[in-house]
Amino acid sequence: MSPLEVMRAGYGLTQLLVPGTVDRLLTGVTADRPTRIATRILGVRHLIQATVLASGSRRAHRLGAPVDVLHGASMLGLALVVPSRRRQALTSAATAFGFAGAEYAVRGRVPSG
Repeated sequence: MSPLEVMRAGYGLTQLLVPGTVDRLLTGVTADRPTRIATRILGVRHLIQATVLASGSRRAHRLGAPVDVLHGASMLGLALVVPSRRRQALTSAATAFGFAGAEYAVRGRVPSG
């Protein structure tokens, strides 16, 4: 498992187990119940994605970044449409785009397969 997958899995596990703490630390906002549920769902997604990416295949990594980009784009849309969730949505978008960038950087170092 590469450092990127370890970081993604750790982030996902943290989101799943202590979603309110993650949101408070990243955004400074106390998360309400719907936000904590959404954070947990994203945590599960990160854990699944880390597991798939840990296979090390080039194909898995080609899919990893677009998943993150789609998530980031959806969060930008949420930020525009729901002003009360703007800070959380923009933080989530920045995180997703960060993971996407890391995936694109890793892609060139993944063995064929």
